[in-house]
Amino acid sequence: QNLEVLRIDDSQQIVSETIKIVHASCRSHVKEHNNWIQNRLRTEILDGEQLWNRREELFPNLEFCNEVYKQISYLDNGKPIFRQVIKKLFELQESSKNWIDGAFKLETLASKASAESQSRLRQFDSELTFKCSDGEIRLFSLHVRITPGAWRLHFCTELGPEKIIIGYIGIKIQ
Repeated sequence: QNLEVLRIDDSQQIVSETIKIVHASCRSHVKEHNNWIQNRLRTEILDGEQLWNRREELFPNLEFCNEVYKQISYLDNGKPIFRQVIKKLFELQESSKNWIDGAFKLETLASKASAESQSRLRQFDSELTFKCSDGEIRLFSLHVRITPGAWRLHFCTELGPEKIIIGYIGIKIQ
């Protein structure tokens, strides 16, 4: 739907413009505007604190280790990496939601994901091991790259279909 809007601008002039109204008065509208709705959800997040507080609402198929809070709480829209972190989390959410059975397929992610090499696993075993919210200690070898910079988001698929655990978001572990 289009709507003609009349407004007074800063110089006290009347400005007329036509804007598109996105509405969802029935189920088919929600499906039709899904991309727009998803984009609005992503762009509404202003900082890492808000991202953490809304994690269950935004990412129902992702679980977060408690340490992730410290890693993202200082991020905000002023840091270019913040939008990329959100993008990768939504990609993981989408893949997890669509993961019905069998082993998780890395190729279902929109971004390239990989496991740490055996040499890095040997060298950084303790740094890649995190305590999860269920009290279990797990190795987080799988990761996606986040740019700008050499950031990584480490995740684990050990819980099975429809659930991915986020263990680390930050600079590449060295």
